[in-house]
Amino acid sequence: MKNLGRALGFFRADGPLIAGALGLLLLSTAANLLKPWPLALIVDGVLGDKPLPGWLAGPAADRSKPLLLGVLAGAVLVVHLGQGALSAGQNFLTIKIGLRGLARVREQLFHWLQRLSLRFYQGTNTGDVIYRASWDTYAFQTLFQHGLFTGLGATLALGCMVLVMARLNGPLTFVALGTVPLLLLAMKFFGQTMKARSLAAHQTDSQVTSLIQQGIVALPLTQSYTREEHEERRFAGHVASAYEKRLSQHGSEVLYLAAMAIIFGMGTAGIVGLGARQVLAGQLTVGQLLIFLAYLGQLYEPLNQLAHIGATVSDASAGTQRVFELFDAAEEVKEAADARPVRGPKSQVSRPKSEVRGPRSQVQSPKSQVQSAEGGTSNIERRTSNAEISRAGGGGR
Repeated sequence: MKNLGRALGFFRADGPLIAGALGLLLLSTAANLLKPWPLALIVDGVLGDKPLPGWLAGPAADRSKPLLLGVLAGAVLVVHLGQGALSAGQNFLTIKIGLRGLARVREQLFHWLQRLSLRFYQGTNTGDVIYRASWDTYAFQTLFQHGLFTGLGATLALGCMVLVMARLNGPLTFVALGTVPLLLLAMKFFGQTMKARSLAAHQTDSQVTSLIQQGIVALPLTQSYTREEHEERRFAGHVASAYEKRLSQHGSEVLYLAAMAIIFGMGTAGIVGLGARQVLAGQLTVGQLLIFLAYLGQLYEPLNQLAHIGATVSDASAGTQRVFELFDAAEEVKEAADARPVRGPKSQVSRPKSEVRGPRSQVQSPKSQVQSAEGGTSNIERRTSNAEISRAGGGGR
């Protein structure tokens, strides 16, 4: 939790944009709740003999059912289009904020890396530092976009749908909510394992990056001693280790998703069985049943998102932890608070006044006379330099 708050602190500068994204999220959630209602009104009030709501029955009392059917069908289209537009706008704004925070993390990290002493880099794997600064920083965007906003949106949608479902049918709502404790237990059980394995996988991947960087730097020496096969075997060993760590990480994630599927299957079976009995007993209208079934389908989407957030947050937390280890590296050489910027003397470039009569050189000072290889001479002023390229392509200074 400490690293979570610290990571989200990089997004405080985008407070107004975050407020706008939250507003779009609220409107999108409300529009999503309205989706099944026009269809329920059509089934109960237009196709059936159930009374329409007062706000709709008054204006439509003297109108024909075909006209009312067209109005409600148009409402279905408007609600779906509106919800899609609001959701797209909220997702785009969230992505924008996530990328701005990612850029902020990278800028501050690069600034800090330049302040660390040479001793730090001499005792640190350079490839690992590059991997953390280039790839692990994406964890901040993932944590904000897929962790915070996806979790917040799923929780909001779940809470609103539960309230509406409870007003429609309490027993079915109770069966649906019976899966929540099982989901929480599975998230807690698998969460720590997935985070530990994800951290180990990140470390082995950074080792592979380090070997590539070291291999390129030492390539002339490797080729001189014909050590290519040895380096390839050493690299293959690290690749195999990275493969095993990643496979272990994804194996735990697959088991986690399998547990989620089993829990969802148990909840769906219970709701379908109890709901069918109530329909046969006439305790629900057809329109109410359609609303409940629509919410039931929407209910499992945020639950599924909340279930997957465990794996997402665990992987992102491992990445942010590796980045914070760089931020927490001790600054051995600290700059004084009243330090003044270094200003060197202004450089002046003087152009030599020379007369080239041929190549072969013979230098004299203060005013040098250069004789070229072919018998010509050139005059060069003191404190200046001159380069001459012969026909063979060599240079003289």
